[in-house]
Amino acid sequence: DLSNEMRDLDHSVEEADNEISDILDIMKTQTDNANLQEDGCLRLKVLSRSLGRCNIIITYDGLKVILSSMKTHPKNPSLQANACGTLANLSFNSDACTRRAILFNLEGAERIIDAMKDHLFALPVQITACNAIGNLTTDTGNVFPSNNSYTSRLGSITDSISLCGTELGSRCNSEFSSQFSCLDDDASALTSKSNATVTSPSCLLKEASEFARKGAIPYIIRAMEVHLN
Repeated sequence: DLSNEMRDLDHSVEEADNEISDILDIMKTQTDNANLQEDGCLRLKVLSRSLGRCNIIITYDGLKVILSSMKTHPKNPSLQANACGTLANLSFNSDACTRRAILFNLEGAERIIDAMKDHLFALPVQITACNAIGNLTTDTGNVFPSNNSYTSRLGSITDSISLCGTELGSRCNSEFSSQFSCLDDDASALTSKSNATVTSPSCLLKEASEFARKGAIPYIIRAMEVHLN
């Protein structure tokens, strides 16, 4: 069956990067099969830890496939976690053009925020979604190494988005001013309580403001309230 077909790729994936195209071809033709899509996103998450394989995933339209899978199967937490993890890896290992494609061309921000909204109590979803947001809103790949704690990631993300709010506020009367005020009031105590070591990444203003515009801040705060308490 199709799930077996996906599992049969396990050995060849380790042998040759061109097996990525086979995984994506299966996902493209079996879009309604949730189990197969979940398996495919898991394999892509593992493979995307390598810079070279990230490039192959992107070359074979992997971004479209992953985001389409997220949109088609919004209530599957394992799929959403694997997909967000792949997006986090792709944005960690790829260039600015890939980040812009995820956010502005392919509705990546909407898919990530929807995953956080639909799976508030699923810690793997919250972790991978926050990793993706963090890597997409900062200009360094060293902000969210895989061994960082969840609290450190959340602290860094709130730091990044708060910085975005400060920069926006200094330029104009931002439509996001109330959101950033809420973030400052509610999140600072939570990050302090977490004892997180917060890095000071350089915020990508356009990317961070895109997440703010799409309503990410309340869901980041909710994730902190649920998983840091």
